[in-house]
Amino acid sequence: MYDIFELDINGKEMAVAVLICLVFLVGAFGCGYLLGCERTEDLYNNGAGVEPISNELGQVGTNISNAEAGIEQAENHAGNIEAGIGNAQESADYLQGTVSTSADIIKQSKSIIEAIRRRGTKDKVTH
Repeated sequence: MYDIFELDINGKEMAVAVLICLVFLVGAFGCGYLLGCERTEDLYNNGAGVEPISNELGQVGTNISNAEAGIEQAENHAGNIEAGIGNAQESADYLQGTVSTSADIIKQSKSIIEAIRRRGTKDKVTH
């Protein structure tokens, strides 16, 4: 019935087909542009649509500042703990020396008391 080879397209029919395609494309781009403008109307009101984002960014900045202050406090606390450990180490060293000295004095005292007791048992008349 219809044979594609029998179609004889001349210049006028080609021009009409190109014109129809061009009108269709212009209409499609126009609709797309209008829909795009409708959806982006927040951009044309001087940034009122970005106000919540600005508030959130301000909150994030505040949180970061608070975190920095907390880190500084933790560092100071760690420094205090380190100083306390150093003082405790010095105290332990001092106590160790005192205990050693006390042990030596007790040992010498026992030795002296023993020597006195031995002398007292040997020479009861003098003592």
